[in-house]
Amino acid sequence: MLNRPSQRLDSLRSKQVATTMLATEELALKGNLSCLKGMKRHRRVAATLMACFVLVVISGCNHSTSTGLYVNHENPNEVDMLRLVESPPGHLSGSLVISALNANGSRKKDAVYDVSGTITGPNVSLQVEGGLVGLAEFFGASTNLVGSLRGRTLTLSAGNQTEILHKTSEKQYGAVLASLDEAGHHVSMAVQAVSAVQKVGANDRKLNSDLKQYIAWSQQRINHVSAVRQWYADRARGYSNCLQRIRPLAAQGVPSWRWQGCVLDVENDEYSRNQEAQLIQGVQGKNAATVAGLDARINAAKLQFPKVLNEVKSACPYSKNVEGCEKVLRKLSSLSPDGLLSNNLIAEYRSIVPRVSAALRTDLQISVSGQGRLESIAEEVKEVYQSAR
Repeated sequence: MLNRPSQRLDSLRSKQVATTMLATEELALKGNLSCLKGMKRHRRVAATLMACFVLVVISGCNHSTSTGLYVNHENPNEVDMLRLVESPPGHLSGSLVISALNANGSRKKDAVYDVSGTITGPNVSLQVEGGLVGLAEFFGASTNLVGSLRGRTLTLSAGNQTEILHKTSEKQYGAVLASLDEAGHHVSMAVQAVSAVQKVGANDRKLNSDLKQYIAWSQQRINHVSAVRQWYADRARGYSNCLQRIRPLAAQGVPSWRWQGCVLDVENDEYSRNQEAQLIQGVQGKNAATVAGLDARINAAKLQFPKVLNEVKSACPYSKNVEGCEKVLRKLSSLSPDGLLSNNLIAEYRSIVPRVSAALRTDLQISVSGQGRLESIAEEVKEVYQSAR
């Protein structure tokens, strides 16, 4: 009986201990659950952040892939540059610049067109604003372009026309334009060489023709010396006959109106003899100027032909028809150092110049002496006539 209170106390303590252990285990369990929930929450946040980062990276990659300069330089005489900007994602805008050469190698004014469109994955669709006529050679009649962007290669098509453009940097684009200018210089060299050949050929042929004409004229002037001498001799004879006829008539007192006919002829002939003297003097000056001009042209032609030959040699590698250019070069090289000039004509010209100059001096001497004699006779005729009036 005395032991019961003690037993009850032990039983009570056991229950308290058990209760305390259960409470402790419950707290521990709650702590573990809270920790697990926290870990899950952190994982969800990390996953969300990672997803956002991936989207940003993907968006950034898409932008850097489509934005940039795309160049086509398959035609050595033309550079096509398409500048694209993707903003916002999927939307494209920019400009198309066409740089080309004229037929003579000079640069045309750049043709610039606005461009807009879309990009979905690799697929590209562009609309070129305005410049329909100017783009006819580039993409035909249509300005709606479709294609794809794969890596650094942009392929665009309109109907059966296709252009392939490659992404490049500003520096590389500048180098391509520089190469276009260099190609223009080469085209210009070829064009100028063709023009030079045509010009030197025309000049040489014209000079040959002028030399022939001068030689023929010179021979005529050499032969004309006797004609000049005869012209003055005939007039002197006529003037003298008139004087011999009127002098006795005037002395006999025959009225002047009966014999004044030849007197009037002599007076009126003054104009003709003055014209003849001026003509001979003028021919001498003209001949000196003609000889100086022909000499200068001959010297220039002799210097010009080697220059043209060197131009053709330098230009042939850049000619559109290299084989044809080389054929012309071989033909030119087979000519004499003076080109198309006739050495025979030049030799004949050199030979006749001193002869015709001498003939013209003789003409002038005949004219001076003949003019003096005619004036003297005319003055005597005039005195006889006036004395009879």
